[in-house]
Amino acid sequence: MTDIEQTSKAFMQTANRLPVLYELTAEFLEVEALLETAEDGEDYRALSERLDELHGTIKQKSDNIVGLARTYEALAEARRNEAKRMADGARAYETRAEWLRKYLLDAMRALEVDRIETSRFTISIRLNPPRVEILEAMMVPSEYQRTKVTIDVDKGEVLRHFKDTGEVVPGVEITRGQRLDIR
Repeated sequence: MTDIEQTSKAFMQTANRLPVLYELTAEFLEVEALLETAEDGEDYRALSERLDELHGTIKQKSDNIVGLARTYEALAEARRNEAKRMADGARAYETRAEWLRKYLLDAMRALEVDRIETSRFTISIRLNPPRVEILEAMMVPSEYQRTKVTIDVDKGEVLRHFKDTGEVVPGVEITRGQRLDIR
């Protein structure tokens, strides 16, 4: 069983003991609404106690959710690190294979051998297709040139202008989303 599967299983076992967060939230809002309309002290006291219980349960549920989110973030980071390590290893093998091909090509050229047949491979020297190498782009006639236009908006400058003047630059929209902050 992988780390993620173990963590998910442990979380689900804990989660099955508690109502789900949306149910807790709905009940909290419902009890809160009833509390506003409570007429006698006993109803008010009972509803207040239930709100306190729900608050504690929501707090515990939130803590469990954030704990699981942090675990997943750590596992994602570990996977990214492992993927980087593996990609570095793959690049090393590619470099070795390229070196071996060049080594054999150089040896075949030095021996003036164009073809070698073995039980597994037929190795031969071939010409590559023609390719163009640009020595001086400005000397190439215009009929062989392409013009590329790139427009890059300086978002930092647009935001500075908005903060300084309160004006929104035409063609943009200033937005402000929300995020969950966990400390």
